[in-house]
Amino acid sequence: MLGLPRGEAGSVGEASEAGEAGEASEAGEAGEASEAGSVGEAGEASEAGSVGEAGEAGEAGEASEAGEAGSVARSSRRIARCIRLREAAAFGSTTRGRAMTGQRGAVSPPLPRRVAFVTGASRGIGKSCAVFLAQQGFDVAITARTVHEGDALEHSPTVHDSDTSPLPGSLESTAAIVAAAGRTALVLPADLLDHASLEAAAARTLDSFGQIDVVVHNGRYVGPGHMDRFADTPIELIRRHLEANVLGPLVLNKIFLPAMVARGSGTIITITSAVAYADPSSAPGAGGWGMGYGVSKAALHRVAGFLEVEYGRHGVRAFNVQPGMIDAERTMIESARSGFGGWGAPPDVVGAVVAWLATHPDADRYRAQNVEAQFLCHELGLLPEWAGPTPNQAGLRYDRSAEQLRELEARLVARTNDESDEL
Repeated sequence: MLGLPRGEAGSVGEASEAGEAGEASEAGEAGEASEAGSVGEAGEASEAGSVGEAGEAGEAGEASEAGEAGSVARSSRRIARCIRLREAAAFGSTTRGRAMTGQRGAVSPPLPRRVAFVTGASRGIGKSCAVFLAQQGFDVAITARTVHEGDALEHSPTVHDSDTSPLPGSLESTAAIVAAAGRTALVLPADLLDHASLEAAAARTLDSFGQIDVVVHNGRYVGPGHMDRFADTPIELIRRHLEANVLGPLVLNKIFLPAMVARGSGTIITITSAVAYADPSSAPGAGGWGMGYGVSKAALHRVAGFLEVEYGRHGVRAFNVQPGMIDAERTMIESARSGFGGWGAPPDVVGAVVAWLATHPDADRYRAQNVEAQFLCHELGLLPEWAGPTPNQAGLRYDRSAEQLRELEARLVARTNDESDEL
């Protein structure tokens, strides 16, 4: 049996100095020092701050000298434009380069900044969420274990062997795509089992951007115990599932929620799983999954309802998003030994739904509810090129406990009302 490795969970700690949470912030391209507030076009050292040379800002005043009053007015306009340009540079506005539109000298006001934080963003669902949010105008802070392509990290799902073969994807690669969309990517190595690194990543996000609008809890524990039978799983590994999959998101919520309340708005999206309300019909390795995964996802599934009750009145929204079977990179690599995979939807299904929930006014009707991502994506036509969901082949046995109790209570109420009418 293997020794217990340090956590994974779409996380990282490594020599990347997770406590400093992403000092190197490689938002543009591999190895570029994309300062946290910079915008970083792919391959360029974040020119967001150069929005129009300061001396070019006031070209409108060169037109005509129509007396002293006109000169003062033009000077005032030049100063106002320079201030707006400096603000755009300081806050990483989406107005890249010279934001000149319409007539000579006219400047478009910078769009309001929106900031998202996504865990497990090096590949799969997390990467897709980060990219789709960037395409909707969000600057994105991204966390994961894998910082660089080719990083060799333990990701075996079982205690019976080890696997450190590099997986496709990295924070570096995700950051480059975000930058290519014209947004800032703040790279924050962090480990869901290292709660201090999560606190540092959240604090760095708030320090760098000054706000938080959307948090996507996508990362999970990755490592031994995920696909092991209970008899083979040390309690320590089940504890690690709970630490990463439940307490990790709560640690982040503790830091981000006060900032959301202070601004009167915010959205927390939890990527849940059908295992939160279903039992496997087979053992791990034969189409099922380890107990630690199911137990931890079931606990996390309850968080959104509490957030709605306690924070909804402060403008904070909470959603559960159930992806369904997704053929992400790791899933496809491990499908042969796990017993499932190959019939799922692409990760972009979840990315599209998360971006819709974060931005569309109609999303409020799903507050504190479980959103079945594949069905909603298909219903709304968010990915026209995708054919739609297919029947789940995992043989899940869905839990009907709440529905059964609802039916029993309805009968009790009906019987009680009938007895009252007879009196």
